[in-house]
Amino acid sequence: MLEPVITNRELAARYGWKPQTERANRIKGQTPPYVKVGNRILYRVADVLAWESVRHYTSTADERVRRASA
Repeated sequence: MLEPVITNRELAARYGWKPQTERANRIKGQTPPYVKVGNRILYRVADVLAWESVRHYTSTADERVRRASA
């Protein structure tokens, strides 16, 4: 069975980014892992959800602590 995927444009829409922002963030490594099939960029939904879950904060202090320990 095939895993559900979304396109780079769908990922950009999910986060309210322009497609150019998604591309720039992908180049900088600031997006979920992706799969390149020919000239298409695809994101596995499971990877997107996992990427989001490690960026879940309850306060700005949480983010500072996580950055300091990285």
